[in-house]
Amino acid sequence: MSASPASDARPNASSGAGSPVEQDASGVFSPEAKAALENAMGAPQPDARTPADAGLQTESGLPAELIDFDPAWIAVQRQVQAAYGKKPDLNALLLLIGVQETGLTDLRFTKEQKQDLMHVAVCTLLEAEGHYRSLGRDEDGWPHFESLDRLGPMTIQEQEILLKRCVIRYFNAP
Repeated sequence: MSASPASDARPNASSGAGSPVEQDASGVFSPEAKAALENAMGAPQPDARTPADAGLQTESGLPAELIDFDPAWIAVQRQVQAAYGKKPDLNALLLLIGVQETGLTDLRFTKEQKQDLMHVAVCTLLEAEGHYRSLGRDEDGWPHFESLDRLGPMTIQEQEILLKRCVIRYFNAP
């Protein structure tokens, strides 16, 4: 199975006006991020927890559900806020990682293009965890990935925690 952005959704100089990354009613994930996550991890399961999920902690020892208070997460948010003037949420960080990984310089993206960029970010983050393998880039420079395994059922909160941990590692990589 190959995970790659749609060829007709590639940003270019004539892209339409972009809007800030949108959140759903719960304030967690935009529809784009949900689609990318569901493709990568399977559909979220309501309260599907396994014994291995119980008692997870952040890198600094906080319970996983308190990752928003983890000093490493706050440091990433502050680093990006200092550079861009706005405190980013997870969606904004995924979009930023997608832009970084594709090397695109166009600052205005359509909703579909944002979805593709966030998908690239999720694949990049999960590649570092061993769940994806890079297949290289296509002729337009877009990275392509192969799914190596499925992570199994995870709640939205568990997916968010996993991605935030991966974002922390991404920003702290040498």
